[in-house]
Amino acid sequence: MQSRNRGHHIPRMRRAAPAVCVVVASLMVALPLPGCSMASVGAIATPATAFLLARAGSDTVRVGPGAVQFIVAPGHSGPASNRDIYGLELDVEAIAGPARALLPRRTTRAIVVPWDYDAGCRPVPFAPSVRWVSAGVRGVFRAELRPRSGWIDGVPTLDLFTPGTEPYAPGLRPLVGMRRIASDSMLTPEEMLAVMDRLPEREAMHRDAAMAARGVYEWVRANPVRSRLFPAAEIARSLRFMERSATLATVRLATVGTYRVQMLVDGRAPLTLFARTTATPTGGEVMRRDLPSSPDPLVLPPFDAYSLLTFLAPTDGALPRDCSGRYGERPTAYMTIAASPPVERTDGLAYVVNTQLEAFARTFPGDSALHGIAQQAFRLYMERRKRNETGLVSGTIVVGADGSARLSQVETLADGRRVTLTGERVAPTTVTCVFDW
Repeated sequence: MQSRNRGHHIPRMRRAAPAVCVVVASLMVALPLPGCSMASVGAIATPATAFLLARAGSDTVRVGPGAVQFIVAPGHSGPASNRDIYGLELDVEAIAGPARALLPRRTTRAIVVPWDYDAGCRPVPFAPSVRWVSAGVRGVFRAELRPRSGWIDGVPTLDLFTPGTEPYAPGLRPLVGMRRIASDSMLTPEEMLAVMDRLPEREAMHRDAAMAARGVYEWVRANPVRSRLFPAAEIARSLRFMERSATLATVRLATVGTYRVQMLVDGRAPLTLFARTTATPTGGEVMRRDLPSSPDPLVLPPFDAYSLLTFLAPTDGALPRDCSGRYGERPTAYMTIAASPPVERTDGLAYVVNTQLEAFARTFPGDSALHGIAQQAFRLYMERRKRNETGLVSGTIVVGADGSARLSQVETLADGRRVTLTGERVAPTTVTCVFDW
């Protein structure tokens, strides 16, 4: 058959009801401009995900895009190209994953269609040859099964969105080489298939993360030695992090809301921005770098801090009220909350706070001097991290009994300039977001 050149975990946000609890401080860190990179080994599946233990064939088939909504744009593996979509035939030995039930019991052939992706994780045609893997190469291919109506001549047809790392293990050789992982420190393809067959589906993780991940956890406990190998340990830790992240929706921080913050720097007129936090933490941080890592991938160090995604604007009217649209195109920051109780004072509860000065540079991108200030502050922050300090300086948010919240912070830059931040919560309004995996 003729061969021609012809390409997934996209972080999504969903609205969710706010939850409850009390905790701690705040550190605004600018969110980088939006970009996309695919995980080398995914830890969750969809109902259409299949894992095929197979050998690559030499035949290719013209299949078309099926239901994949692609764009023509530069991808990670080559230039933009609008071309016919072809798939590569596989000789299948075994199948795992949620889509196994949708496949004929004695499936021995399948067609996989490689797709590339652009900077926003949108599928684009795969520029390299559809024979991206040599004939006879054996491994585990992860792909999404097309509806039966989209199969070619009755042969199961699947879309594969990460050809750069497929199949396991041959596709991961560059990665494991960079990480100096020996071949005997990796799961065999058969073991990998067994783990993949236990991966939870995304929606199940949202309903009950611990229950959904139980199959992988049970495999880890039953295989204490093999579970330390690549990529089993990474998958188990990823699921445990997702499970812990799901619990963040139950945390209500006393410092959330909408703030007016002023920055005064020696020799400059004061600047004011408005910041609106999410209703609940969107992540957690382990700040200490001197803690030994447990050999058990299910044992994770506790969070030293919680993170709130915070939207920024020069006026309060420009702040969003929900997470609709491409949030990454807005000026944003993270408010990182230290996981330690507040200090009782006569004027209220004092939460340790550090507002990273990059927040102002992101809000006023045309002010080049602000970027220099932010860079100095960031270098000081990283030095504290290297010394295994908490990364927070002596700023505070004081929450009064009347619900008021007042922010204050003083920081001295490396060039001797003094930066003073003051602020107050002007409204309890928050943005409610839940990040999908």
